Amino acid sequence: MMQVLNRQFQKQILETLANSYPEPCGLDAIFNLALNPELFISQETLFDAYKINIAYLGELGLVEKCPSKISTDALYRITAKGIDFISDDGGLSAILGVVTVKLHAETIRDLLESKISDASISDDDKNSLKKKLSTLSGEALKELTKELVKKGIEHVPDAISWLQLFLAKA
Repeated sequence: MMQVLNRQFQKQILETLANSYPEPCGLDAIFNLALNPELFISQETLFDAYKINIAYLGELGLVEKCPSKISTDALYRITAKGIDFISDDGGLSAILGVVTVKLHAETIRDLLESKISDASISDDDKNSLKKKLSTLSGEALKELTKELVKKGIEHVPDAISWLQLFLAKA
């Protein structure tokens, strides 16, 4: 069944539906796409390819089935998520989908205290730093964190290589 999933076919389905948006498209418009020789979909597997690829795109929320009052054929329409998916800039989802990362003050303090504990300095210096850290206000801790992140990025010698490796895993 997996050999029937076809990324080019899926892309063309989405583009066809986007071109008719907000109006839905019927089976015939989508079937005509499959006749493109670049898609390598045989006539024998065409209906299965259609069914499987539409179901897959539907499960991802990129297309939706629309009821038809005048036809018994299934009609499909691209969703806003589908339009954003095929947009070069990610559409409004890229703007609206901003992710905010929040770290609680205690989490920051715990991380810094751990680093202080591991440092190669005297116990008196460790205790002094931990005491000063515990008295910082939330705003002062926020500024300290910003500066630490900035310094950390500046001092990672191979930041781009590390970032590429990390993002490849994500």
